[in-house]
Amino acid sequence: MIGVYRAAAGRSGGQHERGPVSVRVSASRQPILLILVAYEPVEWRIEAARGARLAGVVAMGMHRPIVTGDVRGAPVLINDQRDHCHALGGGQVYAYEPGEEQRRIADAVGRMTGIPVADFQGRYSAASFEIR
Repeated sequence: MIGVYRAAAGRSGGQHERGPVSVRVSASRQPILLILVAYEPVEWRIEAARGARLAGVVAMGMHRPIVTGDVRGAPVLINDQRDHCHALGGGQVYAYEPGEEQRRIADAVGRMTGIPVADFQGRYSAASFEIR
């Protein structure tokens, strides 16, 4: 699970300007479910290495996120304040630091997919992350 409040190049404070966040996914033996959460609108740019196995992508935010890049045919679920999946519950749909909201989102996605969250990386603002 990766969480930010906003992309490093995005804007907050009434403008809600979308910014990019790159997610580099290394080769993996097990399939990986990416859970990407942000308050501000983010363009999540997936860069999957040869041998990366994506089971799916869940992108969540208060403002509509988008997912671009190499998802290798994996299903992508977009969840925001306006168009949301009821299985994920109501309330806040973002977290950028460990705590109650991060655990609530992780638990809801785990119940929905049957895949537990194994790791969390979060920052208030970021341009990129790496999944190894």
